[in-house]
Amino acid sequence: MNDIIGTTSENSLIADFDTGRFVSDVNRDGLSISSGTIANINESLEITVKVVNVDENIFTTLKSVFLNEYQKGNPFFQPIIPPNNIEGEGGYGVFAGFRLFEKNITHTPN
Repeated sequence: MNDIIGTTSENSLIADFDTGRFVSDVNRDGLSISSGTIANINESLEITVKVVNVDENIFTTLKSVFLNEYQKGNPFFQPIIPPNNIEGEGGYGVFAGFRLFEKNITHTPN
């Protein structure tokens, strides 16, 4: 899970909710989703595309962790309590699943 919400040697914060990199597929079944990035590339380039399908509980948990961390030091911010679907005495957390799809694409100019 640290790869999703933490830092890696490849990127800075991966789950940066302010960048608008998260798109929901709700009511878009079967349609394309675009990142909206346009680039003019004159040399060979390798691109890694990562798509993660996550349960809504994981998304909400990661977003609340990000927002709580981002707002540290703000005296007017009220911390967001992440969801909890673990039942029982002393239990707290989220049990859910996710699927990561990763593909490397090499672009060579014409």
